[in-house]
Amino acid sequence: MKMIDLTHTLRPEMPVYPGAPQPVLQPVQTLQQHGCRESELRLWSHHGTHIDAPAHMVAEGKTLDALPLERFFGLATMLDVSAWAGGEIPLAALQEKEDQLQQVQFVLLRSGWEKHWGEAAYFHGYPCLSAPAAAYLAALPQLQGIGVDMLSVDAVGARPAVVHRCLLQAEKLIVENLCHLDAICGEMFLLSVLPLKFAAADGAPVRAVAFEAPAGIYYPK
Repeated sequence: MKMIDLTHTLRPEMPVYPGAPQPVLQPVQTLQQHGCRESELRLWSHHGTHIDAPAHMVAEGKTLDALPLERFFGLATMLDVSAWAGGEIPLAALQEKEDQLQQVQFVLLRSGWEKHWGEAAYFHGYPCLSAPAAAYLAALPQLQGIGVDMLSVDAVGARPAVVHRCLLQAEKLIVENLCHLDAICGEMFLLSVLPLKFAAADGAPVRAVAFEAPAGIYYPK
C-alpha cells in the first residue's frame, strides 16, 4: 500500500492566515546541556494543514474532541478545480461527478495553489466553491468532509464566510492547506486526517495522509 503525506511541515516562517501570529518552534532543552532534546511549540488551532470543527463558526457546533475517530477517516475522491482559479467553482462541476461524490466520505479539491506556498500569491486568487456548489456538498448525507490545497474554502477576508458556514452547519469537516495532491493517482483512495486531541478544539493541525491500494480493493460495491 502506498502512503502519501498531504501535510505541510510546521515551521516558524510558514504562511498563516492574515492576522494570525507565526507559530513558535524552538529548542528549550539541548542534548549538550540537559541530556535530552525538547522543544517549545506554540500554535494556533488553525496553523498549517489543519481541520475545522463545526464549532469554528457555528454557535452550538461540535468540537473535534467530541467527534468519534471514524469522522476523520474514510474513502475519498479528488476533483481538479484548477480551471476556476480567480473565480468560483460552479455547481455543474460537481454535478457531473455525482456518482463519484455519492460514494465517498471525503472530497479533495485540487487547485494546484500549493505551488504558491511561501509566496504572496498564496493568499489570493484561488478558486472557491460557489454558494450553490457548497450547498450541494453540504446536502450529501454520507459526506464527512471537504479538503483543499488552499489557504481557505472562502476568499481571504470574506464576510460572511459563506462556504465555511454552509459546510460547518451541515457538520462537514473542512481540511485546509493540503499539499502533494498531484501525487495521488487513483480515482478513489483512503484518507486519514486525524487531529491533535485537546479539549474544546475548534480546529487542530492534522497529519493528513492518503492511502493508495491496487484498484478495486477499496472501491464501493
